[in-house]
Amino acid sequence: SIESLRHVFKRVRTHSEKNGLPYPIIEYTGSVKLHGTNAGVRVYDGKCIPQSRERELSIQSDNFGFAEFCSRKTNIFRLMADLMAAKDITFYGEWIGNGIQKGVGISKLSRRFVIFSAYDPIKGYITVENIVRIGWSASNLIHFIDEIPTYQVSIDFADPQPAANIITEYTLAVEKQCPWASKFDCSGIGEGIVWVPSDPELRKLSDLWFKSKGLEHKQTFEKTARVQIDTQKFNEINSLVDSILPQWRLE
Repeated sequence: SIESLRHVFKRVRTHSEKNGLPYPIIEYTGSVKLHGTNAGVRVYDGKCIPQSRERELSIQSDNFGFAEFCSRKTNIFRLMADLMAAKDITFYGEWIGNGIQKGVGISKLSRRFVIFSAYDPIKGYITVENIVRIGWSASNLIHFIDEIPTYQVSIDFADPQPAANIITEYTLAVEKQCPWASKFDCSGIGEGIVWVPSDPELRKLSDLWFKSKGLEHKQTFEKTARVQIDTQKFNEINSLVDSILPQWRLE
């Protein structure tokens, strides 16, 4: 589950204040958010085990046909694992396409798997750019999230509103026309953008990830075209809490 920028803002500010640190400036990379269903494939001992977010799948107990798809692509996933010299690896991504979700551009596509990361118990988290794909062909209906250009923004957590305005512009552009749909000559809206720290070490901290959604995908009764970070209000809340709950009272 990935939260919004305001949750990350609060988390980072609280951590800095608790440890007496200055508010950081963090470079972020954004990838177009795909509106499908979470999926993964674990490859080990010659087996390919498809999974959803919470369970292993089978053709008899499937999730929008993902297990059936994997049964036809077993050799490809095994080859990927061999190329990475991995005895046990899980490829994570989004299963997208016709009939999985509705109301977005990619719902017009034939079903396909878009990989955004991998995990090896020995090597740990593997970013998409480090997944080996020698001789790869998109005709397999297996893609990688970095096939679409990413977005860059620098967030100053002392004053994040300028960055929030830039994020809003990028997000509304994605909503107007999904870049993944455009890649396959389809028109339609996109859901939003997923933002992770550009630094590989910081990227491992999922508490720093956040998502930005377009107006059509915000789950709120009050839709606004701006990502709002009210620094003054946040500081006033902290001040109020400090005055009501001083350390001696907590003890």
